[in-house]
Parts: sequence; C-alpha cells; structure tokens
Amino acid sequence: MDLLSRVIGLLGLLSMVSVVSGIGANWGTQTTHPLPPETIVKLLRENGIQKVKLFDVDYGTLNALAKSGIEVMVGIPNDMLSSLANSVKASERWVSKNVSTHITSNNVNIRYVAVGNEPFLETYNGSYLRTTYPALQNIQSALIKAGLSNQVKVTVSHNADVYESSTGLPSGGDFRTDIHDLMLTIVIHSLEFYHTEIVKLNYERTPLSLGSRKGKIVFDSGSSYTYLPKETYTQLIAYVEQVSEAGLYQDTSDETLPICWRGGFPISCRIFIKHFYSMPYVD
Repeated sequence: MDLLSRVIGLLGLLSMVSVVSGIGANWGTQTTHPLPPETIVKLLRENGIQKVKLFDVDYGTLNALAKSGIEVMVGIPNDMLSSLANSVKASERWVSKNVSTHITSNNVNIRYVAVGNEPFLETYNGSYLRTTYPALQNIQSALIKAGLSNQVKVTVSHNADVYESSTGLPSGGDFRTDIHDLMLTIVIHSLEFYHTEIVKLNYERTPLSLGSRKGKIVFDSGSSYTYLPKETYTQLIAYVEQVSEAGLYQDTSDETLPICWRGGFPISCRIFIKHFYSMPYVD
C-alpha cells in the first residue's frame, strides 16, 4: 500500500468511526445588515446548533459565545498567512490574543484553528502555497507553548478542487498535481499530532496486551488493517494456534498476508462476530 493510500485510508477511518455529536454552522461577518452577536448565539442555541466556524476573529462575536457551550473554530484569513509563516513570535502573539485570552478569561469553547480559508483554490494562482504550511507549523507550535494543544486542534480548510481524478471517477482521485506533495506534507504533519488509537483489544473475551505502545488502525479499499505492537501480534497468533485443532489449517496461497488460516467448515461472517471486539469496527 503506497503512502497516499495509507494517509487517505486513515483519514477515512477517522471520519467513519466518529460519532456525530452536533450540527455546525458557518458564521461570517461580511454582511450589509449584521445581527447583534448575542441574537445570533441565541438563535444557534434555540436551533440546537452546537458547533460554529468563524472566518476571522471578531471580539464581539467571541464575547457573545462566552459560556454558551458552543464549540468554536476560529479562522485565520488568508491575508495573514504570510506574517504568521515568517514569524514564530507573531504566531505566538496571535494565539495569545485570539485563543488563550478567550478561553481563560471569557470561557469560550474554542476547539479548532483554521489556518487560511481554502488557500489552495486554483483561482488564487498559487498565492498561498508557500505560506500556508509554515503558518500551520507556527500556530501549532504556539498552541503547544501555550499549553493548549490538547484542547485546540489546527487544520486547513480546503475546497473540493484540491482533488482531481485521472479517470473522472472517485476511485481515480488524487490531490491536484500542482499541490500533491504539499498536501501530503500537511496531512502527514497532522497525523503526527492526531491519530486514532486502540484503547482495548480482545480476542473473544480474552484481553490482549498492547504493551507500552499505541496501536494504529488504517482503513483502505474496503479492508481494515491493524498495526499492533509485536508482543500483541505474537499473543494473538498463539491464541489462534490453540484453536487450530478445531479444524483450522494455515493457508500460504496468498503471499500478501503474513499469516492466514482456513477452515474445512463454515466460518461466521464478520457481521455476526463483531461484538467480540472492543475496537472500532469497519466493514
């Protein structure tokens, strides 16, 4: 499996195993007849909207969101990317003024920072290709320094035109040629900070030890792959060998599989045995 498949596969798994916890809305300030922020917050709460994205940092808006419980994504406009990309200090000041203060003093539930707004649109003619990723790195570093990296995550908002397909079909999809390597760099950077992990793994009702390391799950092409610590894998194989006397025999016909057993009797479909596993299930 190539790197792109693994990266996109992991992102696919993260989206599939996530539980929908609310409805989100975009909140922009470019309007001829703006409503008072307090009125908008009241409308959001009355309609059960629990998440909101702000395209920039407006103090009146953030003050109105204080103690509302609504999860907030604050956005960094594209015209600020250059200054943040070129200065760690500027990024630290931005985080202190626009994130830390509102969290600690006003109890605003800021959960995300969007670095740029669709900065790789083709119509921008590459204007932000050199500044988006450095700005992302500097904002991430500033959040770590502020002690907020576990609470506030960093992302980049993209338009669907970051993708193209050589075949015209979804299965032929890839990142656009002109931004392919940059997109992979950004995604891999994100994986260093945010990844799925197995909390507990059982074989039937027997718990398997994960040791001191975290297991990672990758979903790709309709199959799930679980990367386990060596001790867990060895333990699992030992358990399977114990039940091999029931008629299972090792099959070496598929060289792509490190180890595989077949049986001379019907074996339950995954949909009937998924309750044995405490890890996220993907079909």
